[in-house]
Amino acid sequence: MHLYVHFDELMGDAIKQYLLKEFIVLSQWQPLWYTWGMTSFMMGIGFVIIGLLHSISFMGLVKREPPSIALLLTGLLYYLGVLYSGILFKQSFQLYGGFICVNLLLYSVVFMVMKNKVSASTT
Repeated sequence: MHLYVHFDELMGDAIKQYLLKEFIVLSQWQPLWYTWGMTSFMMGIGFVIIGLLHSISFMGLVKREPPSIALLLTGLLYYLGVLYSGILFKQSFQLYGGFICVNLLLYSVVFMVMKNKVSASTT
């Protein structure tokens, strides 16, 4: 579905024709469509898997247990990449979404570290 929407719904004829151009990848000629399509497809799969991993991680938590700092730092690394791509490719959705998520995850990590220090000092 991800590729269908990209190819059939969002592109004009000029872009479709451009994607039929061929270039050399690893000593073999192939259409630009293969490279672009593979990248788009893998990104779609990647986002689904990231969502499933987060869902499984949060479902495994005991009631009112916070997520691990490792999980938050992994999410932070991912959203830093989103923020970087928004800056690099001048895309506002990635820029603002990455900025908001990086800040939320940073606040979460800081609050968890502070909570752990307070808990450790009171015991």
